[in-house]
Amino acid sequence: MYLIKGFFIYKKTIKKQKICCPYGCERLEEGVHMDYYTFSDYVLSVVIASIASFIGVSFIIKVNVNKKSRNKIRIVSLVFGMMIYYAFLNSYFSDIRSSVNWVFIVLVILFSSGAVYLAINTITNKEVSFRRLVVGALIFASCISLVNLIDIRTEMIAQNLKMNLWLFISANLLLLGNTIATFRFIRQLRKLGKVKISWLIYGSIAIGLAFSSIRFTLFSSITLFSNVDLFGYQGIPLLNFFYNDHTLLPLAINIFGLVFLELFPNFVSDVYSERQRELIYQNKYQYEALFENQAVAILSLNEKGKITKVNEIAKKMTGFDSEELEGLACFSELIHETQKENFIHLLTIAFHGESQMFETKLVTKLQTPVDVQITLLPIFLEEKLTHINIFAKDISEIAEAREEIHYMAYHDSLTLLPNRRFFVEELNRQIAKSHSQSKMAVCFLDLDRFKLVNDTLGHQAGDQLLKIVADRFRNTVDQDVVIARLGGDEFTFLFPNIVENEKFKKQLEEILIQIQTPFLLENQDQEFHVTGSLGIAIYPQDSQSCDNLMKFADMAMYSAKEHGKNRYVFYEDYLSEKNFEESLLEAEV
Repeated sequence: MYLIKGFFIYKKTIKKQKICCPYGCERLEEGVHMDYYTFSDYVLSVVIASIASFIGVSFIIKVNVNKKSRNKIRIVSLVFGMMIYYAFLNSYFSDIRSSVNWVFIVLVILFSSGAVYLAINTITNKEVSFRRLVVGALIFASCISLVNLIDIRTEMIAQNLKMNLWLFISANLLLLGNTIATFRFIRQLRKLGKVKISWLIYGSIAIGLAFSSIRFTLFSSITLFSNVDLFGYQGIPLLNFFYNDHTLLPLAINIFGLVFLELFPNFVSDVYSERQRELIYQNKYQYEALFENQAVAILSLNEKGKITKVNEIAKKMTGFDSEELEGLACFSELIHETQKENFIHLLTIAFHGESQMFETKLVTKLQTPVDVQITLLPIFLEEKLTHINIFAKDISEIAEAREEIHYMAYHDSLTLLPNRRFFVEELNRQIAKSHSQSKMAVCFLDLDRFKLVNDTLGHQAGDQLLKIVADRFRNTVDQDVVIARLGGDEFTFLFPNIVENEKFKKQLEEILIQIQTPFLLENQDQEFHVTGSLGIAIYPQDSQSCDNLMKFADMAMYSAKEHGKNRYVFYEDYLSEKNFEESLLEAEV
């Protein structure tokens, strides 16, 4: 946006003329005398530079540099780099065209494009150190100074002029100051979000004044103490202390632009700070209201996991007051011992910036566990983690309902014994963890004459009998034995660890004895007698497959019925052969 100044109209005329000095005297310069610009050229350059600055600033305060837009920014930077070359070194609006080779042209364009790209990144980055700001401004200022130096060098050779090095260095320092001030000004505008149009206009005029004067100030380093005037005299009265051969005018305006650009960001910063204070107060009020009036418990943790703030729901849920909660060494002290290790792992992940949601158990002041759903939400300020908010929702009712559903899915509703699904999964689990020395037994039991009870006394009496049988089984076998009701009057037993065969057989006999013991049902005046038939398959002797073990135990149970009932029978291979022959016979029939 500052490059338009390179298109200023050069008016190079070689003539002898009478010079009127600011003090009214006249002097005649002999030889070659150069008038570079007219004062109207300078005014026009300020207007054009201000308009260009307005367009450029309006664009850059809205642009966002990200991965998707970087290629576009690179293309724009290349275009600006070419504009710099054509503006300063190959101006079609002037008579000056620097004689340089193509390699040098390419290098100038690449350097200019890189300087523009770095300037855009420096201005648009969210966080920029002062060092990086100075480096970015220095490279951009060096680009502007370089292309002007090429023109200056050309005129020095052509007109046999010498450079005042101190003035040239001073002009470059002024250029660097202008660039830094401009970067800061645009960055302040970007922070505001919504910018007043008047601020844009004032700032653009200041940038236009500062940067349009730079070229004249740089050229004054070879014209100030020479027979060449920077401006052609047009009889415009100027104050003597402000004007010396028309050279100090751009310098004075340049300094004015720099001062304005330095002071204006402070004004913008004050406005921005006031607006930020209002937003902070408003956000703090809204945050406090949300924090205290949420329907879930909220606790804030610092970087060490220590509680720093809690709301009322959190105090009610845990039974602790604020001082007690904030006095804990770490929030993990509230987590149930069985869940603590997993919680610490998830909290560590949250401290690295990833939100977490999971279920766990809190321990209240009364040492009662509470099922909660926890959300860990990391809070960042300027890309730095400040604290973690914990949202804890009491899900005790949901957990109880879930446990009840799970229980119903794996248990018989009548006897409350495990069902077929539970038995099969447990058998597979025991097989999976077994070793070479393991020995297990799968037993199928069917009540004899149970159908007679249902037919004579009704299903209600039959259900009552099944409940009594289930209770007797629970009190008979060891605790590690799994008892399940498959359905109807069929029960299964899983003996997971058989060490002594005699003890195992004694338990089988005890099961049959419990069934033989007479049953006295409610609302019945007489006792009822039933028996049971029991079939057993041994792991791994008979099979190592869950399906085969259950099938073989079922075959052995039917064999017990065929041999007179009220007994137990171990599976033998001939039972499979017999079953196969019976299947063939049924197929033939």
